[in-house]
Amino acid sequence: MAAGRLNNVMLRIASAIVLAPLVLACIYLGGWTFYILCALAAAGIQWEWMRLAMTRPDAKVLVPGFAALLAALLFTGLDRPNAAIAAVAVGAVLAGSVVSVSPPHLRDRSLPFWAAAGVIYGGVAFLGPALLRRDPELGFTAVLFLTITVWATDIFAFGSGRAIGGPPLWRQVSPNKTWSGPSAAL
Repeated sequence: MAAGRLNNVMLRIASAIVLAPLVLACIYLGGWTFYILCALAAAGIQWEWMRLAMTRPDAKVLVPGFAALLAALLFTGLDRPNAAIAAVAVGAVLAGSVVSVSPPHLRDRSLPFWAAAGVIYGGVAFLGPALLRRDPELGFTAVLFLTITVWATDIFAFGSGRAIGGPPLWRQVSPNKTWSGPSAAL
């Protein structure tokens, strides 16, 4: 195995050793601890979405989305799930509206849609697990099952992509991702 590929795998293993217990502890604790973890992950997802949809993320687009996530976090913690959903919807509308009047580097007419979709995507990434964990009887088990399922499929995709390789999936977005998973060229 080449040194770069070995370092990549070792970095992934080291980060999993550190982050997995932290995530599992947050899932177990639930409440505000878990909501904050979900909101931070959703903010990262939203930033990455905007980075892919635009040549560079614009703060005027990110602020409504991040504000919507913050409002959703607060409403979820205060046991107001409908208000949390409404906050994400309002954030999506505002992000799409801001893009439609943005500077020349954001002139693509489809960008308002993509900006709004990024807020919704981040919002769903927050609301799904946060609202699921609220269930007093099955919340912990359901989120634990969901987390383990996502981790297992991600690990399998990584391993199969390294072993099988194949043609690129979408070179402009993820140059090392093949139809079978991350390529052995990493």
